[in-house]
Amino acid sequence: MIKTGKVKFKKSTEIKNSVFGVGLEKLDRNMYDPSRVYPELKNAGVKYARIQSGWARTETKKGEYDFKWLDDIVDNLIKNGIEPWMCLCYGNGLYNDRAKEHFYGVGCPPINTDEEKRAWLNYCKQVAARYKGKVNKYEIWNEPDGDWCWINGQNPIDYGTFAISTAKALKEVLNDVYVIAGSTAFLKPEWIDKMLSTGLNEYIDAVSYHRYTAHLEDGVLKLIPPYRAILNKYGVKDLVQGESGCQSKPGGAGALWEGEWDELKQAKMLLRRELIDLISGVKIASYFTAVDVDEALIGVSGKAYFGLLKNVCDKSGKPTGEYKRKPSFYAMRAVCSAVCGAKVIDGEIEFLPEWSLKYYREDDDGKDFISAFLKSERGGTAYCYYKPTDIMTTSYQSTVSFKISGVSGKPKLIDLMDGTVYEFTADEVFASDSGYRFKNVPVKDYPLLLCFGDFAETK
Repeated sequence: MIKTGKVKFKKSTEIKNSVFGVGLEKLDRNMYDPSRVYPELKNAGVKYARIQSGWARTETKKGEYDFKWLDDIVDNLIKNGIEPWMCLCYGNGLYNDRAKEHFYGVGCPPINTDEEKRAWLNYCKQVAARYKGKVNKYEIWNEPDGDWCWINGQNPIDYGTFAISTAKALKEVLNDVYVIAGSTAFLKPEWIDKMLSTGLNEYIDAVSYHRYTAHLEDGVLKLIPPYRAILNKYGVKDLVQGESGCQSKPGGAGALWEGEWDELKQAKMLLRRELIDLISGVKIASYFTAVDVDEALIGVSGKAYFGLLKNVCDKSGKPTGEYKRKPSFYAMRAVCSAVCGAKVIDGEIEFLPEWSLKYYREDDDGKDFISAFLKSERGGTAYCYYKPTDIMTTSYQSTVSFKISGVSGKPKLIDLMDGTVYEFTADEVFASDSGYRFKNVPVKDYPLLLCFGDFAETK
């Protein structure tokens, strides 16, 4: 193939429609200074940022609210073309003795006394009023199906009742509020069924879920249809992917910490995740997270390496406050710029394996590919595909031959790892009346984007 250039990378301010976002979690616990992160997120082209409201950080005296720290976050995100959506979460030691013992009240739901229930609802109303016209998407709590975030014992009925009262409080202040519930750590349809059986479905617009797994195809893609079936049963239209990612090195804290991760595996997982989110039809696809930071669920519990950016340290190992881009940053930038606004459509493909001189073997037959046809806002179409091998133990590359019908326009291939654009040689692509036939084109263990016509802007 012939390298011809790059995707034209777009800043967040240049992108109107996209599902891709990133998390700015843990700022409710004052874990890092985000001031140098905003321009990097803008350069990455993300359109959403999930933030946590931080009741314990905001209300340090009963009935008095200091929103300055949160104002700065919301205003800087908006200024950089990124829409903040807010998770209302965690308890407050002013009203709950157990919350005094937990770092910034993590995991302590305000459901025990009338006083803390009232204080919580008052706080939620204060937040909604404060950011009227700036934030209209609110998520209720974080991972209530996990004992680290709901210490009262995971009970979907208790959570559903709590979420109803919270949603009602938000709707008292905001007529157009978009309410997200669930925020579950596990894709368990039965938990969501019980949660929605409380009548919560009448007060929300979407259900969100989190999922950390090294096997996205089985651990997410196969579980989405039964999950969707429960949402359809209760008439909930939208699904939000609120947290997902992996570490970029072994030995960190938080989810998947045991794995033998590296920065390339992280970038591959990010790209797989984004394609699976498109196939799943989520309203928002939020990657966890912007920067490497201490896990901070119960105090400062060790560095987690989920970030698109890593800390630059001095010779003594102390963070300087500057950040360095990882390969996952460049992958996020490429997918945000190339695929922004694209929708999944039906398409027709026929795999025609041939002998591959490049690898001295038969082509892949395409039967196990994870793939989707996409239609861009610019009018072009694309076929996005990858081979779902185990990236924890292998690095895979091969070739594939196939015929695609119903497409037109000059084909190009975009490597979403860094946005490099390739054109085909005369012995790799053959035009026909109904489309194109491709011979021995690359297939990898992360998504490649085969574009037709004016799908993505390149340079």
